[in-house]
Amino acid sequence: MVNSMEKAIQRAVSAKNIILLAGAGISVASGLPTYRGKDGLWTRKTLHKNPQLTATKAYFDMNPYECWKRSYIFYNKMLESKPNICHYSILAMQKAALSKNVELNLVTQNIDGYHADLIKETKLFANPEVSEGMPMYGYTNGVYEIHGNLHYMRCSVDFCSNRYLYRVPPVYNEYESPKCKKCGSPMRRNTLMFDEAYNELYYKSQTVLKKANDHDLLVIAGTELKTALPKRIVYATMDRNVDVVPMYLSLIHICRCRRIERCRSRWSP
Repeated sequence: MVNSMEKAIQRAVSAKNIILLAGAGISVASGLPTYRGKDGLWTRKTLHKNPQLTATKAYFDMNPYECWKRSYIFYNKMLESKPNICHYSILAMQKAALSKNVELNLVTQNIDGYHADLIKETKLFANPEVSEGMPMYGYTNGVYEIHGNLHYMRCSVDFCSNRYLYRVPPVYNEYESPKCKKCGSPMRRNTLMFDEAYNELYYKSQTVLKKANDHDLLVIAGTELKTALPKRIVYATMDRNVDVVPMYLSLIHICRCRRIERCRSRWSP
């Protein structure tokens, strides 16, 4: 664990393969609450009285209309908000890494899609146009959204042949939830629920774990590391004696420290 600013700066200057693990704290300045913080959605029970029971696939299967209605509360808040300086700082880091031939893999637990939106808006990485319902629709090169993205939906039936993503309707229909075009079953948001496991198909979990065996620096920003895959990334990092820069020493702040000439020359585009 990197426990001093000086060492964090030294590691930032020398790293060649970085994972930046981001969480809900990144989007707080956008006006979006965290989940487990003091005023978090789970803490205040804004969306669910008992999220470990109601924010589940089992509950969705019994109450798809209710789950869709509840999901639009956060979704509408997300649409009213916009990326903040943390998102733009991370984007600048990705741009600088590309220019310096440094591999920087952004792994986010956030489902708001802000990182993906900025990447596509700036065309930082090649993301060809793909029609909905086709392979790779709803995924963005340059970011691994390991908990999914609230903008997209998929069939709620696992054995349905329709395994690809579609855009979520912008307005909630109180009379009918979206239906799968192949089997007629309810569609669901493409986000990980409490009673589900990570998988490669929708959350790129195996790809991310493989990255965690190759990197030489882990930066953690805006997360309490309460979920399984982020914990595994940290454990894999520490097992290999690779340095971890916690969020209070994150490169978001290091990059903006103008009095450190070495760091500025390394990470400024």
